[in-house]
Amino acid sequence: MKKHLIIIVSSALAIFLIIAGVVLCYKQVNYSTLHFSPMMCEATFYGMTPNDFCTNNGEGTFLEDKYLHADIDTDGCLILTIKNNIINEWKNTFVDLQVLQCVLGNSHDIGITIDYSLDFVDYMKDAHTCGFEISEDFTKIIASPEDNHWYYPLIMLACTRMQIFEGKNCTEVKVTYVDVNDAGEIIETTVFPDDANK
Repeated sequence: MKKHLIIIVSSALAIFLIIAGVVLCYKQVNYSTLHFSPMMCEATFYGMTPNDFCTNNGEGTFLEDKYLHADIDTDGCLILTIKNNIINEWKNTFVDLQVLQCVLGNSHDIGITIDYSLDFVDYMKDAHTCGFEISEDFTKIIASPEDNHWYYPLIMLACTRMQIFEGKNCTEVKVTYVDVNDAGEIIETTVFPDDANK
């Protein structure tokens, strides 16, 4: 009798663990948590602060009625839980990410389907003139004299945004822009957002 009870309890426990594992995997695969600093929150959500977004439930933004949970952490960052399919759809609405995908070309797929109808200033069309060297983790941009420096604001913003979409905490998101001369010597270094707050 004891053996039968042990087998039943063991079987029930195994089934429970399998179901719990499937549920956990489902959640991990289908949802992501994004961290937006107050500055990036305002840049992303038309001037909304993290508090505005939470109070108004993202009203008037792409994410209205599309995110699962919003909160503000102790650093004042907006923390959003969103289904991955919504994130992928949302990423494609950003012109800066469209431009970044054009600049990267086939060397790095960031999950953007290029839509030239968003190219209102011909940045996407002329992306081949950019020339910036962009690190795989989007934390460093190196610009040489022959590169097209007009791309600086869009690529800086896009690299910041990519780190957010890859799940970095808002306090860890930084992009270092290094300007070098013909000899490869550093002329100037700018760190975003640190230098933007000075």
